[in-house]
Amino acid sequence: MYKLYQEEKKIPTPVAFLFLSLMLFTLGFILNKPKTVSVSASKLRLERLEITNITNTSASVFWRTKEKEVSWLIYGEDKNKLNKQIFDDRDLADKKNSYFNHYATFKNLQSNKRYFFEIITPKGLIKQNNNLPFSFITKTQLLLPPSLAPAMGSVQDENGRPLINAVVFLKIEESGPLSDMTKEKGEWLIPFYYLTRTNTSELIQPREDSLLTIEIISEEGKTSTIKTILGRTSPLPQTIILGKNYQFTAEEEKVLSETTQTQLNFGKIDIIFPKENAGIAGKKPIFKGTALPNKRLKIIIESRTPQIFEIHADKDGVWKLTPFYNLEPGKHQVTLITKDENDKEVKITRTFYILKSGESVLGEATPSATITPTTIPTETPILMTPTPAVSLTPPGPPGINFFPLTMMSTALMILGAGLIMVF
Repeated sequence: MYKLYQEEKKIPTPVAFLFLSLMLFTLGFILNKPKTVSVSASKLRLERLEITNITNTSASVFWRTKEKEVSWLIYGEDKNKLNKQIFDDRDLADKKNSYFNHYATFKNLQSNKRYFFEIITPKGLIKQNNNLPFSFITKTQLLLPPSLAPAMGSVQDENGRPLINAVVFLKIEESGPLSDMTKEKGEWLIPFYYLTRTNTSELIQPREDSLLTIEIISEEGKTSTIKTILGRTSPLPQTIILGKNYQFTAEEEKVLSETTQTQLNFGKIDIIFPKENAGIAGKKPIFKGTALPNKRLKIIIESRTPQIFEIHADKDGVWKLTPFYNLEPGKHQVTLITKDENDKEVKITRTFYILKSGESVLGEATPSATITPTTIPTETPILMTPTPAVSLTPPGPPGINFFPLTMMSTALMILGAGLIMVF
């Protein structure tokens, strides 16, 4: 037995140490190799990103993910130090929900300052293609509301149910996009507080016939596009059925204007809109009429709680009023009280109806025109802010990557075999 042991072949010591060194180097390389995430890029791709409603202290960000998932933002004033978090407007820090459409509002920002942000998903971070965060600059000053009624409307699905959590974008002239999300009854409202040229603080002064585009995107990705003019947005003439596209032309506004001027030339005092027994789809109709130039008027809207407004006709004798509250469905009256050229009181009353959701379109608005939306082909392009391309930089592995573990185990086994051969 001793003789056999002495004659057993043994690996030379230099060769064994070289073998061990190679194994240790391999093991060290595996252990120190930077961790990566084997995730398909398509799973992290954004379908859309919009930065909207930028003021001197706030901004809103919309992003749509390819999959329905939890997602939020990290942000800061230094692109290398994003140490603050902001969650979807519908979420809490300890209770986040999964969405396709994500919508977050930055508040209490500083004026005229650039803010950087990145998007967090369970699969990693999403940045721009140049590997930098997204960013925006707040306005330099507080933008006072212009004398424009807010754009408003309501949205239903094809079965007549109010559409909740749809995102509404509004784009007018050269301004940045404005946005809102639909509420419980499918209603939305976008004030024109932020009308400045893109990337500047220069105010835009649109006219009533200024063209604008409204786009609505549901959580499921279904869309509607509305082409209209500013004077037809407070509210939109009818409830929008998601999936259909609309065009509310300036023709009715033109007829109304011509009618107003004709009646003014005859010195009439009148309520032009609404007409007697008109049915109105919106809850905040625009009341229009004529009177003596610069004359004081009293407008009484009689509903459950009568409201009295005191206004003045303009220098051309035209007056307009939009109530600041919603009118309930059903029968209403509007009364105009003013004085004529002989200083005698004139009183005119119109009866009108606020239609329930799903009822017929707005009735006759002028003696010679009805409001009838024109369907636009689905392929009509939407003039919205281009979606920035994104690249993917995951912060760390979302799960266990078995390849490094397998290599490590193999290396340890070879190292153990080498030690046995040496000793």
